[in-house]
Amino acid sequence: MVAEGGNGGIGYWTHPYEPQNQPTPIVEIDTEATWRMSGCTLTEAFAADLASYN
Repeated sequence: MVAEGGNGGIGYWTHPYEPQNQPTPIVEIDTEATWRMSGCTLTEAFAADLASYN
């Protein structure tokens, strides 16, 4: 987990069998243990989170 907030956290989705030449996806997980893909970089994930904050 990279960052934690009141509604859950955000971090990298890593797996030992993922290709090393591909970007590691960013996922968000909430307090109910549901998750969603947020982007390929932390910048994309934070921008998506801010855009959906309305």
